[in-house]
Amino acid sequence: MESSRAWLLGCIVAVALVVTRVVLHLAPDSVRLVGCDIHAVVYTTLSAAAMFWAARVKRADGAWLALSWSLLGLSFVMWTVANILWLRANLLGHSTSGSVPDIFFLFFYPLFLSGVLWFPRQRRSTRERVRLFLDLGVAALAAVVVQWVVIVAPTLAQMDDTKDVLTRIISLAYPTGDLLVMCAAFTLTWTGHHDGLRIPARLMAGGAAILVVIDTLYGYQLLTNTYQSGNWLGIGWTISLVTMGLAGVHAATGQARFSKSSADSAADSSADSSADSSADSSAKRPASFSPEVGSLLLSSVCFAVAWLVVSAHAESSGLSLTSWAVLAIIVMTVIRQALVVIDNRLLTERLVKANAELDQRVMTRTSELTQTQDQLRQSQKMDAIGRLSGSVAHDFNNLLTVILGSAEMGLQQDGLPDRVQKQLTLIRDAGRRAAELTRQLLTISRQAPVTVSATNVQTVMKEVGEMMTRLLGGGITLEVKIDRKPQHIMIDGGQLVQVIMNLAINARDAMPGGGLLTMQTDVIDHGATVRIEVIDTGTGMDDATKQRLFEPFF
Repeated sequence: MESSRAWLLGCIVAVALVVTRVVLHLAPDSVRLVGCDIHAVVYTTLSAAAMFWAARVKRADGAWLALSWSLLGLSFVMWTVANILWLRANLLGHSTSGSVPDIFFLFFYPLFLSGVLWFPRQRRSTRERVRLFLDLGVAALAAVVVQWVVIVAPTLAQMDDTKDVLTRIISLAYPTGDLLVMCAAFTLTWTGHHDGLRIPARLMAGGAAILVVIDTLYGYQLLTNTYQSGNWLGIGWTISLVTMGLAGVHAATGQARFSKSSADSAADSSADSSADSSADSSAKRPASFSPEVGSLLLSSVCFAVAWLVVSAHAESSGLSLTSWAVLAIIVMTVIRQALVVIDNRLLTERLVKANAELDQRVMTRTSELTQTQDQLRQSQKMDAIGRLSGSVAHDFNNLLTVILGSAEMGLQQDGLPDRVQKQLTLIRDAGRRAAELTRQLLTISRQAPVTVSATNVQTVMKEVGEMMTRLLGGGITLEVKIDRKPQHIMIDGGQLVQVIMNLAINARDAMPGGGLLTMQTDVIDHGATVRIEVIDTGTGMDDATKQRLFEPFF
């Protein structure tokens, strides 16, 4: 809350300073001359204080950031000293143009650029750096063209007038300073994505752009001896420097937001330490801001201004040189657009590839979900069948108990005829087989425990062979091969019968036109393993079936 109030107070002071400067411009000459000079000392002093305040606050974020704001504050101190000397000269009635104050004004430019260069900049790809440098080259050449046509060429033509030599030299120095400020504005486009520096960087870049325009007009007025202290250019300087001062205020009052953003970034990093660094860098850049937009806009404006200036001064000297500069600007612009086209093409290819991969992943996932859904439905069906078979098996088991009990009681009677005793024996044996099948049904429905015991594989194969002879039907020949070596394994006998019968039935279905079905068993691994094989001469399985061979319920 305190930071918000300080920022609001800074904005109010900035607006008040600009309004005061406009009012002073409308005041009488005696008041305007001194009032404007005092006003300039006030707003540059406040702007310098804002920069040093930001340096003090940003010291916690790193010495490099504090140094950058300190250099910016020192640059504004140079401007303040120049304003004080300017005020003194005006009060004493001395000449101000081309004098000592201009020297302090010129110190502002390298110090300002030095401070901006210490701001943090994001790492960029080679093509991004080339595009930014091309934008800077276009803007610099355009500025040189404007300065040459408007100031430099006329100044050089008048250098034989020795009484104003210092003024001419000063007028040539300001264009160089403006180029430094323009470089600073482009550098700020590289720093505008950092948390806590986004708005200050925009304010600084905007103030620098205004300063370049006002300085160019100031140099032209010096050249034509039309400059007067306190004229309307002071309004532009006020807006420019106060805007930069607001950048320092925002940087100082935005410390809480900067710290919070840093803490959030640290929390995100600890939550996902394996995240890609380039993805993190892209995520931290605000979606609403592209650093290249600012540089492209500045270079485009500079080029447009240069074109207008050259067109308006068609009769000026030195236009042959500026025409080559304009040609270089056009070449650099074409190269930059070519790089943009290449980047767009690469981005399009990556998007197409990513879209194809995403479509493939969606199709694969959809297929997996469909397969899982089918398996779930099949599982639900099997569960329902198991419950039904379990209930039927219980009822059937009760009936078998009566049948087996009656058969046993009948066999215990003496003097039964052989024919009757044989029939009762068949009833008892069939009942026992039915009871075994009932137990298998209960095992499938998971309503009876699995009984593991020593099972003779040879006996099981004989029983299954007898049952399959009746189930196979015509056209299929069954051959059972049993090794005579002892073959006992620990298994549930009913489940073993079920497995062998399932294999045999599958083999029967694979031979609709008839064939040979072979069931054989032997002992391998020196008697440690019993191998059971069910072989048919049928059509076999296609590739699609083989891929789903081990799926449940397939």
